[in-house]
Amino acid sequence: MSLVGYTYLVEQLTLAVKPVSPVAQVSGTVSQRTEAQGKVLFPHGVALQDTPLGHLEFAIKHEGINLEVIDAAFEHIQPAELLNRLAQTPNGESIRRLCFLWEWLRGDSLNAPTTPTGKYIDLFPNDIYFTAQHGERHKTYRITNNALGNAQFCPTVRRDVLAGKATLESLLAQAHQLFYQGHSAAVYQRAIHYLYLSETRSSFAIEKETPSAQKEERFVQLLQRVREYPQLTEDDLVILQNAVVRDVYSQEASYRWRQNWLENSLGRVTYFPLRPLCYST
Repeated sequence: MSLVGYTYLVEQLTLAVKPVSPVAQVSGTVSQRTEAQGKVLFPHGVALQDTPLGHLEFAIKHEGINLEVIDAAFEHIQPAELLNRLAQTPNGESIRRLCFLWEWLRGDSLNAPTTPTGKYIDLFPNDIYFTAQHGERHKTYRITNNALGNAQFCPTVRRDVLAGKATLESLLAQAHQLFYQGHSAAVYQRAIHYLYLSETRSSFAIEKETPSAQKEERFVQLLQRVREYPQLTEDDLVILQNAVVRDVYSQEASYRWRQNWLENSLGRVTYFPLRPLCYST
């Protein structure tokens, strides 16, 4: 059996990416696409050009969109290869997606002289992936970019990770219902209070300080109040900070404008933060 698609590219081009699963292979033992034991088997004679671009087209058509491997493989594929293939099949969905991805991931333009005339297609097929509700249309390749993120960070979530026909929304609703059925409101509030208290102690630990029980509780109350603010402003943060810092000489009236630092009980500097943006020397 011979490797094809993403696995072939990773092996042949020595791509520094996470292992691909399932592994795609061509096998003489199957007459159609077959999935078994972490492999996807394709019959001999499956349409495939034995070049890096050919395997990439095969992968994006039969294995889905693996942005990590695609981006790494582009280092070994010349722009002219993409444009030549687009000229041969200007309405081919796989090559249109690849040309768009090359520009999107690399922040550059192929300056394609060929313009597809087919209908717009989604970058991520929404019957396979969870996608953005309102994609952005790009007329060069007639692609609708419905990715969940941007070129710097774009999670991909396949729908088949959910068992049966359950939707993500229904599973979240079910989890919410089960939680409240099995736990009283008092238990829930105690859990929330514990999380706030844990966060409080972590914050004081950063400053090498062991607060009193009263100071801990006051800080917890302030954290809980934050939920009441639709959007924290500079004035809101000043009020919250000064409610914790009782020393009037350490209180602030605005965002920090001068350099500061943290000291321990011996007067030694324990943390020297970045200087403020408005700091001038």
